[in-house]
Amino acid sequence: MDLKELRRQRRSRFTGSLVPYMGYIIQSGVAMVFLLVLIIFSAWYTALLRDIPTGIPIRWIMFVLLVPAAVHSSFRTYLQTPDTIFLLPQGHRMREYFAPSWVSGNVWKILRLAFILITLWPL
Repeated sequence: MDLKELRRQRRSRFTGSLVPYMGYIIQSGVAMVFLLVLIIFSAWYTALLRDIPTGIPIRWIMFVLLVPAAVHSSFRTYLQTPDTIFLLPQGHRMREYFAPSWVSGNVWKILRLAFILITLWPL
């Protein structure tokens, strides 16, 4: 059994099941709300950076925002209920199945941390 091919098939099946709903997501206005929130946040953050109040606990703010981003990890494995029985004999080879999930999960985690750190750095 080729575990890399199995994961690739399950991943494509999962993303294929999401594609029909993308039109509804776009029509719902989520992108416009996100853009509005981004503009409002940018204006507020720029005003904050111009006149940083004295005594603001910058280290605590960074700590509170960076710790959840550093602690949270999500790995999409695409495992299904029958896998506990049928993939159990493949247990010693499951590393090649889980490796792409681990890599992509850590890449997204590092990107999230870098974005938050770059945003907070001017403080």
